[in-house]
Amino acid sequence: MIEVIIAILLFLILLAILGYKREADSLLGCLLMIPIGIISFLFEILLHLLLSPIYIIAFFMPSKEKKALSELENIKQENEELTKEKKALCKLENIKKENEELRKENEKLINKRGLLLKKLNKRRKHE
Repeated sequence: MIEVIIAILLFLILLAILGYKREADSLLGCLLMIPIGIISFLFEILLHLLLSPIYIIAFFMPSKEKKALSELENIKQENEELTKEKKALCKLENIKKENEELRKENEKLINKRGLLLKKLNKRRKHE
């Protein structure tokens, strides 16, 4: 590996001596970009390795939309239960009203019966 680097540097010096200074500079620039690219690539891999647990946790965690949908579903169920209870209360109110009306009719009939019994008693006394 070191031999390759020494050979490249000697080649660049030879290019500069022969008058190809511009080409030597551009070649040196290209050669310097290789380690920079390798370092940035390794840094990016390290960054992904550090962030991957966060990605995994975020993937498996329920999102805000899922939470909102589950809350909406819970609200719908509660609403249905309240509607059923309200219907049952309305039925109970109707039954109470009917019961009250029947009581009033029953009282009227009892009063009429009482009056009829009094009239019968008066007739029997007169006879």
